[in-house]
This record gives sequence, structure tokens and C-alpha cells, in this order.
Amino acid sequence: MPKRAKSIMSLAVALTAGAAYAGAALAQAQAPAPAQAPTIDVANQKLSRNTVTINDVNLPTRGFVAIHTADANGEMTNRILGYAPLRAGDHKGVKVRLRGEHKAGETLWVVVHEPRARRLIGAGGRGNIGQPFMQKGLPVDKSFQTL
Repeated sequence: MPKRAKSIMSLAVALTAGAAYAGAALAQAQAPAPAQAPTIDVANQKLSRNTVTINDVNLPTRGFVAIHTADANGEMTNRILGYAPLRAGDHKGVKVRLRGEHKAGETLWVVVHEPRARRLIGAGGRGNIGQPFMQKGLPVDKSFQTL
């Protein structure tokens, strides 16, 4: 093979390898960071003006924090007593106003929900609330007692 052909061939191989390396590095740099798992911190509390205070809520994307009722066994139900929309990020001292009358000793559940892709008509503001955020196949939730 002539010397000039070898030089061109070497240059082509070097450029191809360099382009492949640069492309892989760029793809790796642009890969989205894994989403942070949502978290909730709430304590047993006395309701003040029918309002629950959630110590800390952290969401990876915008969503809602909702207060659900519990059944006779203390298990969470789908009934929502109140909710608050939240942006992505960490939120301290989130207040949620509850509907209805509540007495001491009640078990309630704090649940973080994703926003619904399309609003449900006739559901009021709750029509914006989607499914709960899930972690390891379970909803991200925490129960507490009213004092």
C-alpha cells in the first residue's frame, strides 16, 4: 500500500475512533440524573383550625400532598380530606386544610400524588390529583394520629 494511502487510512481510523469517543462522552454527560425519591415527615398532632401541618415534603417533580382517611383497621382509604399543590423540591411546614369534623385519636394518612395528565371534569380541584408517587411498588405515604 502506498505511503500516502496508509496515512489517509490512519487518519480515517483516528477520526472515527475520536468521534465515537466524543459521542459516547456527550451521551453520558446528557443522561438525565436519576429522580430523587419523594419523602414525607409528619408527626402526631393536635389539629389547629382543622389544619394539618406536615413537617417536610420532598417531591422530585411537581405534585400534590393529600390527607386521606383511614378505615376501621387504620388502613388508608381513597377518600381525600384535603390537599395542597406543590412544586418540585423540599417544602417545610406544609399546611393542609381538612374538610369535615375531626376528633382526637383519628388515624389519617399523608400521601404524595403525581399531577393528573388531564383534569377530571366535575371533581373540583381533586380532579388535578393523579396517582400516588410509588417507591418499590408501594405508595409514598405516612400515617399519623390526631391528638
